[in-house]
Amino acid sequence: MSQNNNSSHYVWLNNRIIPENSAHISKEDRGFLLGDGVFDTMAAIQGQPIEAELHFQRLSENCAIMNLNTGYEQGRWLQQIEELINKNNLGHKYASIRTTITRGRGQRGLLPAKCKSPTILITAKAFDPHFMARPARVIISTKTRRNEGSPLSQIKSLNYGDNIIARMEAAELGADEALLLNNKSLISCGTSSNVFIAVNDEVYTPPLSDGVLNGIVRRKILSMAAPKSKIIEKSITAEDAENAKAVFITNSLIGIRPVSHLNGVEIPIAEISDIFGDI
Repeated sequence: MSQNNNSSHYVWLNNRIIPENSAHISKEDRGFLLGDGVFDTMAAIQGQPIEAELHFQRLSENCAIMNLNTGYEQGRWLQQIEELINKNNLGHKYASIRTTITRGRGQRGLLPAKCKSPTILITAKAFDPHFMARPARVIISTKTRRNEGSPLSQIKSLNYGDNIIARMEAAELGADEALLLNNKSLISCGTSSNVFIAVNDEVYTPPLSDGVLNGIVRRKILSMAAPKSKIIEKSITAEDAENAKAVFITNSLIGIRPVSHLNGVEIPIAEISDIFGDI
């Protein structure tokens, strides 16, 4: 008899590794009922998490903004991820590691005072990076806006409705990603990416105040000691992107990916190394 594939895959749920098909979240969990939680997605190559310290730092910062008291320590988190990678035989593969933290079970109502402990779920699954060899087709969403005044705009909360709507819009138009304008009609970021545009010998990326999620690759690019081009945080418009020398989107799984089409119009493509150097 063939074995059920799900039974051979494992997740880390609330301090123990269990088969994926045995993992259950309470119907009273506030992550399910209210989107009350945060998440992080990180790549692992050959069993080694990439930029783990930065990911944990951001995860902790996001929890603090949501006032989620987890008591989670980086060493413990990394140990759990290592055990999960080994359990799922992902040590020689490119893997996507997702950590989801909710406030846990709670009573009816918005106030979470009686929540006793958070729900922590970690998944580790193989991820095929080959599609990244093709430049991305990107649109600017017309169906949703990024609320730059909301504290949720700068964290990876479980409230991803706007991003889902915009990504579906992109898919309907044959695009890979959608960029979101904020309430001032400035580009903020993509549904799951940050955006950079090259203009002459400078590279612009929107500031966090424009409703930008502070992506890990974005942080790394901004901290580069000697990039090939001068990197500047600057508000950008749709027109700026349309007239740029090149456009790139970034996140922890795709790295830096050039954009070939914007709103269905072909735009120039530049080599990543020509713009960013070695990163």
